[in-house]
Amino acid sequence: MTGRRLRWQLLRIGVAAGRGAQSSRVRLTALLCATLVLTISLGALVAGFATYDGRDLRGKARAPQYVQEGSGQKPVALWRGLFDTVGNIQHSIVLVEPLTSDAPLPPGLSHWPQPGQAAVSPGLADALDAAGDHDRYGGTSERIAPEGLAVPRERLAYVRPAPNLGEPPFMQPIAGFGRDDAPAAVGDNLWIQPLSTFAPAVIGLLLAPAAVLVVISARIGSAGRDRRTALLQAMGAAGSARAWVNIGEALLPVLAGAGLGALAVAIPLFGDLRIPVVDFRLASIDLHRWGWALAASVAAAVAAVLATVVLLQPKGTAKGGTRPKAAKGPATRRMAILCPIMLLWAVRGTDLIGNTFAPLYLLIYTTGVIGTLVTLPAVVALAVAAAGRVLARLARRLGAPGMLVAGRWAATSPGTVTRMVATVIVAIGLVAQIQLWSSRLSPDMQAAATTHSRIGNQLVTATGTFDP
Repeated sequence: MTGRRLRWQLLRIGVAAGRGAQSSRVRLTALLCATLVLTISLGALVAGFATYDGRDLRGKARAPQYVQEGSGQKPVALWRGLFDTVGNIQHSIVLVEPLTSDAPLPPGLSHWPQPGQAAVSPGLADALDAAGDHDRYGGTSERIAPEGLAVPRERLAYVRPAPNLGEPPFMQPIAGFGRDDAPAAVGDNLWIQPLSTFAPAVIGLLLAPAAVLVVISARIGSAGRDRRTALLQAMGAAGSARAWVNIGEALLPVLAGAGLGALAVAIPLFGDLRIPVVDFRLASIDLHRWGWALAASVAAAVAAVLATVVLLQPKGTAKGGTRPKAAKGPATRRMAILCPIMLLWAVRGTDLIGNTFAPLYLLIYTTGVIGTLVTLPAVVALAVAAAGRVLARLARRLGAPGMLVAGRWAATSPGTVTRMVATVIVAIGLVAQIQLWSSRLSPDMQAAATTHSRIGNQLVTATGTFDP
């Protein structure tokens, strides 16, 4: 039998074994859900990179080319960025005044507004309609097209001052639009959090739990897999043959989960997708440009799950299989010792650098949190085993057989209790992290961070007699 036919036969054996194995439905469902979650998590990370990339490209395309004195450049328009507030939300407005008939247009405009008119974005137009202030910037000449907006629902307006308003405020001469060094300091680019804030949050709050779910799903049904491994070894099968059987066992649910995940990540490709709760829209033009990365994320999710299934297969019968072991051995103790170190690293490690370098600050904190959540089950396992030994000794003194059985079971097989307790604790930790990161993005938190960066850790105590 050729190598290709043998691999195909081994895959078919694995598929049949997966359908008829003990706890097959639980395992197949877990693998499907794990692949689905991992695919969506990787797709969310790619969508974030695509959004930041598109925002940066369009921000640079609309950035004004300032004319410096003595440069010899001929100004073609006047430009000035200002701020306004509609519905308690601040946004940017840009005063423009063309100086020549052939002055280049800002991206997203088909013609220059007439004096006393403005071109507004769809998001700002909806806000003005809701506030009943349609003519706030004069007559509306047109809507700004998507290629002129950082994100689809950005609030932005290009306003051409009316001639009867007198001399316009200080405006800077420009030679056109488009710069490669920096995006325009208007619109969404002013108050969006940097990519260094987004990426660690997605990795810590989406990818890390998805990776844990993948490992758990790969270990489900380990008893049947151990028996199958022993049978294959008795027949003289090599490690590669066992790997192909395990891949065949997991292939169908993994492909099904990846297919569902691919449908989910492909939805924004057909139009701007509104994300509920946060009311943000993903730009389809950005995801089209990063379509290759979205496809690669689906393939990476399939490869990661199948690789985990293969790597967690038993190496042989001498050292047992892949079933959860009791809380003993140097590996568990090392993980338990590492947990408080990672917790200290997350809480106090950032003090080593302060807030001077945000990416490194976030990297230290994120690695500390993930390390704490990963090593926490080892601490819980040791605690459950120790509690079981104490319970067994107490039962022998009291002559309670039921308590003795429970104590010995907890001491030798703490896995069930550990998984229940650790799952709840990790879930609480993830919810706390979500609350923390959402609060960091709030306006009050940003104002507090700005104040802290300005005055530092200082306290002034004023004493004396003051009137109310």
